[in-house]
Amino acid sequence: MNKAFHGIKGSRHAIKIRLPRELLFFTVVAGLISFITVNPVQTLGAVLLVPILFMLLWRPGEMPVLLFACGYQWLQVAMPIVSADVSGVRLADHPLIPNLDTASLLGLLTVLSLALGMRIGRGPPATARVKQAGLEIRSISNVRLLIAYALSHAVTEFTIELGSAVPGLRQPTIALLSVRWVMVFLILWKGIVDPRFRWIAAGVAGLEIFIGLLGFFSGWKQVLFLGIVVAVGASDTPRRLLRPSVAIIVVMILGLALFWQSIKMDYRDFMNQGTMSQDVVVSVPEQIGFLSEKLFNLTGDDIGQGFESGVDRVGYLEYFGRSITMVPSAIPHQDGRLWIEAVRHPVTPRLLFPNKPTINDSDRVNEFSGIRVADAEQGTSISLGYAAESYIDFGPYLMFLPIVLLGVFLGMCYRVLTTASRSAILSLGFATTLLLSTGIYYEISNIKIFGGTLSAFIGSFLILKFGGHIIWRLLKIPSRAFIDYPVDLRRN
Repeated sequence: MNKAFHGIKGSRHAIKIRLPRELLFFTVVAGLISFITVNPVQTLGAVLLVPILFMLLWRPGEMPVLLFACGYQWLQVAMPIVSADVSGVRLADHPLIPNLDTASLLGLLTVLSLALGMRIGRGPPATARVKQAGLEIRSISNVRLLIAYALSHAVTEFTIELGSAVPGLRQPTIALLSVRWVMVFLILWKGIVDPRFRWIAAGVAGLEIFIGLLGFFSGWKQVLFLGIVVAVGASDTPRRLLRPSVAIIVVMILGLALFWQSIKMDYRDFMNQGTMSQDVVVSVPEQIGFLSEKLFNLTGDDIGQGFESGVDRVGYLEYFGRSITMVPSAIPHQDGRLWIEAVRHPVTPRLLFPNKPTINDSDRVNEFSGIRVADAEQGTSISLGYAAESYIDFGPYLMFLPIVLLGVFLGMCYRVLTTASRSAILSLGFATTLLLSTGIYYEISNIKIFGGTLSAFIGSFLILKFGGHIIWRLLKIPSRAFIDYPVDLRRN
């Protein structure tokens, strides 16, 4: 089924890289097709980047969260290229996005640079920890896990309220928001290994989708993304990307994305009642009624508009292209100013620096893109993305240095968290949810991807280091043979 490639060698580990035959077939066919498109260079680059990402980050027997993070960003860069090819539009002549040809090439190199950094930062494969986690998941009590999940919702609400009441505590307590998703991670994994728990896991996933639909943003995606990572990385069966569970989740994502994009603007106007804020001022029954009415009255035109809107939303190169137009012809490169702000912001907590300015991504778009977009006063925030900000700082060549370093940082955060606690499954849970919450979006600003990751990493590390054994003992079956943990395989 697989072809073996011998590739990257660590200091003590020779790593065998396996690519699925389906992926090789896709690469060959799509690569040949790229030569007959109107944008052959960018299309071929997007096609070839897929197997490269797999060779760098794909390790059967390990959680594929790093690959998923780069894969989703690849999708955001590749989508405008594919859309232009289908429409027969040359990227250099795109009617809406200037410099799209340059932005797409730099975007593909951005994803490659990030993946290289992640590969360096994450070090040798952590397959032994996944094996240990597979033993631990069977030692977790179903009832205790569901109670912990319910309590995690209370922790989430408490953390949100605390952050609203005392803004200075928002940054130090951000890791508490991960506890809920770690419990979802455990529930999904438990559903894979325990047939009796499968429908309960599906019910929890459905509940999280429902809660996400009630929010102002598309929070329903988080549980589905987590489901893909767990389904691929935690299954006891031979690991294949094209297994039914993964296909079902992908179909659900596409279906919900079409529905969400078709109703998003009307739904948000309904939730805030025209106040131009991000606050939900209607009741939950009213939201359910609105969603139900939209679902039952969905038309083919709505689906078509949702598809077009979804394609535009996933692709994120517009502000990068506009920044290339402005910098350096009208605005000089910033020589590191934006990245200095990104590093300085998380190390000056608001609790100690109450006058620290509030982040508003739209300010940078308005400063460097040549257009005006809605900002916090209009209840929204639009970002340039960390790739565009790196270009603005250092230009089209040196921009990749901070991106590689960012990848190293993300990879190291993942590696450290996977070994932060003797409980492998809790460690993997916090490491996986950290990357899915901060590292998968191409459009995220450097302040948020670095600062958010750093704050969540520190909090998650402290929770695992000093509370991991307590959480484990509360979750495991009391009568299980394991006194504390299964055999510790961290150093194997």
